Amino acid sequence: MTVSKQLEFMRSQDLGININYKVVIRGPRIIKGESYTLAMDQFKNKLLTHSDVISASASSEVPGKEIFWTNEFRLENEPENVRRLSSIMAVDEDFIPTYGVQLLAGRNFSKDRPTDFGGAVIINESVLSRLGIQNPETIINQKLIIGNQFKTIIGVIKDFHQQSLRQSKNPTIIQYIPWSQDYLTLAVNGEHLRQTISTIESVYLDVFPDNAFEYFFLDEQFDQQYQAEDRMWKIFILFSGLAIVVSCMGLFGLSSFLAIQRTKEVAIRKVLGASVSSIATLLSKDFISLVLFSFVIAGPVSWYIMNHWLEGFAYRIDIPWVSFILSGTLTVVIALLTVSFQSVKTALKNPVDSIKSE
Repeated sequence: MTVSKQLEFMRSQDLGININYKVVIRGPRIIKGESYTLAMDQFKNKLLTHSDVISASASSEVPGKEIFWTNEFRLENEPENVRRLSSIMAVDEDFIPTYGVQLLAGRNFSKDRPTDFGGAVIINESVLSRLGIQNPETIINQKLIIGNQFKTIIGVIKDFHQQSLRQSKNPTIIQYIPWSQDYLTLAVNGEHLRQTISTIESVYLDVFPDNAFEYFFLDEQFDQQYQAEDRMWKIFILFSGLAIVVSCMGLFGLSSFLAIQRTKEVAIRKVLGASVSSIATLLSKDFISLVLFSFVIAGPVSWYIMNHWLEGFAYRIDIPWVSFILSGTLTVVIALLTVSFQSVKTALKNPVDSIKSE
């Protein structure tokens, strides 16, 4: 139940970006006859003539992928011994609008501003926090030193989840490198996906004829990060089911054995006026007591194990106490159903036949 709740929690959180109806294409590796930027502009312009393609953006990484490009950063007026580490992403001017990233201060990159090429950066809230600044407006147009290069901060964006909720939001600096060749993200209309994919493939192969067309849906790719938790949940369900079946078999066998041993006692009680329900309760209560006792032991152990597992997530739920109540109740009900069959059967037996057999 805890694993299921954690999965549900992670998949329902606001990522800070829109990953729905995003088709991601592997960037071309072979460009002939012209620069990558010109080829990319041609590719975008052709796609945007189709009504089902809303926007297109090139970037070095996409959500769901780990960012391996990192570097140290500090403000221009800070001493050289100040060192902070940040992830670096290369994007074009369409990345922010394509993904619906919220711009908190400043502006987006622009191809009409030559100084943006290699000289401007956009930072996220985590970078701002590392710099010890609260108001994003105050950082605009300040100089940031990344490695040994001076960059001008032109914008601040809201943090978004680059990876699953296992990881916290990391400081990320975005640079304007429109010729990044790794991924092409297309925001599309979700009504005619099959036809849209066919159109995109046709345009891609026309502009980049020497490259293979490889694509994936971003929401599916992002969700693959939770495969380990999905497998864990399924394994828990499987082994919990097996444990219940084996336990029920043991309970049934034990209840049958004890019922046979107490046949004479049950017969005498019936002769003396005991009801079927009271006899069934008598035969069942010892088993239920054992089940409750075992739950008292298993409950804290389960809480410790699941709390330790949840510590591996940067964003997590609190273990719901209702899960313990529900699982304990369910365990008692299953045990009661298992032993009550034999108990009721023994209680309904003719006492004369029982005493006679003795």
